[in-house]
Amino acid sequence: MKYDTSGITERPLNDIRERIARAEAYLPSADARDGATTVARRARSAIRRVPAPAFWTAIASGLLIGLLLTRRQPRTFEDKYLREPLDRARQALTDAVSALAEATRDREAAVLAAARRVDLSPLRQQLHALRRRLPF
Repeated sequence: MKYDTSGITERPLNDIRERIARAEAYLPSADARDGATTVARRARSAIRRVPAPAFWTAIASGLLIGLLLTRRQPRTFEDKYLREPLDRARQALTDAVSALAEATRDREAAVLAAARRVDLSPLRQQLHALRRRLPF
């Protein structure tokens, strides 16, 4: 029994051909490509003939684009005299409290270490002796 394998390769090829035809519809026409190529060629030759105006035009365009992209909002009265000083004060308080907390943690660790080193067995013996003497 022979299998017909022509359809296996023909279907994907037809699908690829259809996709290529659809993609070519999005490409610019030959006239548009020729016009764009002509404009690019003319601009290139004009820049080569007189490079200084092209250079200064590029510098001015870059400066203008840079200014437009990095435009800053002026600081308001509220920002300058209320928000920024309050933010700085909040940051200073946060730093002071965190330093205090760290110092407290260090002291707590030192106290706990000292308490572990202390021998409490004589105190325990005295407490047991007192407990025996109590009536309840």
